[in-house]
Amino acid sequence: MEDNNTIVFWGAGLYAERKFEEWYPIYKPVAWGDNNTEKHGTFLKGLPIFSLEEIERRYPECLFYVAIHPFGPKIEVMLSLVERGISRERVIDMDADMEAYDNASKYNLDVPGLPRPQIFPPDDTLQRLLDTSDSFARFGDGEFFLMYGGSVPFNQEFDATLQRRLREIVATQEKGLMVGIPYHFFYNWTSSGEVLRELDTRNSYGSIAAIRAGVLRCVDLSKQYGDAACTLAFFGFKEKDFDAHFAKVRSIWADKDICIICGETVFKNVGADVFDTARSVEYLYGPPWNAFSAYDDILKCVVDGVDPQKIVVIILGPTATVLAYDLHKLGYRALDLGHIAKDYYYWKKGYGDLLKTREGQLMFAEPD
Repeated sequence: MEDNNTIVFWGAGLYAERKFEEWYPIYKPVAWGDNNTEKHGTFLKGLPIFSLEEIERRYPECLFYVAIHPFGPKIEVMLSLVERGISRERVIDMDADMEAYDNASKYNLDVPGLPRPQIFPPDDTLQRLLDTSDSFARFGDGEFFLMYGGSVPFNQEFDATLQRRLREIVATQEKGLMVGIPYHFFYNWTSSGEVLRELDTRNSYGSIAAIRAGVLRCVDLSKQYGDAACTLAFFGFKEKDFDAHFAKVRSIWADKDICIICGETVFKNVGADVFDTARSVEYLYGPPWNAFSAYDDILKCVVDGVDPQKIVVIILGPTATVLAYDLHKLGYRALDLGHIAKDYYYWKKGYGDLLKTREGQLMFAEPD
């Protein structure tokens, strides 16, 4: 019988394959385990892949190190192993101790002792952008997913350089740059007269709880953040003074010259123009898919051709986060405002009913 130092990696997927070189020297597993019957009897990184039953037959006292992406269904996978007869002590999280997940395992923001970053609410975030000349770099669930080795469906495949840059920026103390992370991940909404939509808390990347646990391992709890979702008011709220909200948004660039950097098709299906209060609008286009692959060219195009006196608005997925930071360092006022044009358009068209369903919510997130 094997002793309890024998380790099996559970979950022979792309994330585990990518992390294998980092993990193997530390844990030295003897095999992989996976529920996918098509993988059983095959090999990954030189190690065999077995079913749970075969692992229990071969290594009855082994430890299961769960190699699922931190924002994926890790909690569910860990619990399923326990439900199938594996003792809790034998199920180990590869990326964090289980206590962190236990504390954030439900979409309940009243968990005692839950760490919370300092985040301005959405209206305060917009007011700061209106009252100051701060730049703005946003981190939504997609950016955090990339930071943990994933890809953003329909938008950006994994890129190690992008991963490194995002990790650098999320905790930066750069003056005049406001970094945005989602307020609703950590705080209940209690503002009078405003009602949140009942959004499906599952998303393309896993549960909000799992993302919250990952966010807490990246951010600086002493830093003041803005709300990344301030560009998603109509998407996120069922009841709100949207006239006042969008008036505030449009005041940020009212009677100013702006340059919009976006994917080539962003405005193809957006009929209402949230930027029509600007004095002038210049457009620069990047790839709608994997924009970071053209990052150096995009940055050079801005530096060579855009007046630093213009406000630069960026709608370019996770690439916008990095571009806003770099342009700010170069003396531009750069605003990463992804989704803002579509959010305004949905409000003008009265598409609230469409956002009541998970299908409608996913449609909103689809590429333009």
